Amino acid sequence: MANICRVNMGLSQILIIDIDMANHRKKERFEKITIFAYGEGSSEHVLLVYLRSIFSHGKTNPTTLDAGGGSPRNILEKAIRMRSGRGGSEFNKSFILMDKDKAILNNEIDELEKIAKENSFEIIWNSPCLEATLFKILGLYKNNMKSKTSRELKNDFKNFINEEKYVCLNKKICKKYFTKDILKSAMKRVEELKRIIEILTGNF
Repeated sequence: MANICRVNMGLSQILIIDIDMANHRKKERFEKITIFAYGEGSSEHVLLVYLRSIFSHGKTNPTTLDAGGGSPRNILEKAIRMRSGRGGSEFNKSFILMDKDKAILNNEIDELEKIAKENSFEIIWNSPCLEATLFKILGLYKNNMKSKTSRELKNDFKNFINEEKYVCLNKKICKKYFTKDILKSAMKRVEELKRIIEILTGNF
């Protein structure tokens, strides 16, 4: 609300409205938390956009992009460059969602975490891949799956959703299998999902 003063001048009154103060308060009221959310590929990006649509509630303003695949190091480097071109340090929080399998194979988890921290990024790892996280959300990640490769898990997920032409996650699949109730329940046991939603809701 504008700051209004009354100034007596004889029989009349002049109302002085502090427009600058009103605009400042309005800006503070509507200023959103800015988030840079970066996915390894198309599936991660679709999931981030879907989760944003359900949980951000206008409190946060997430920018969601994807790297289009690549090695973990390459994905991290692209994320740093992309954020720099979009305001860099102006983001309140930055994170990357990517698979852990290749990083483990290359023995570079610690190094990637160090680079990410130095550049104010948090890495949220799918272990070993996104499809494993999706099965965890659905409560279908069984002990016999822990020894499976990412390729095998991707194939299992394709068979589960019964889509022969499945290449990557899409909005239709998300809406069918990952309802808000399922996601809220899964937050209690799937750390990756819990952390993503915490950030998207500004609780970091």
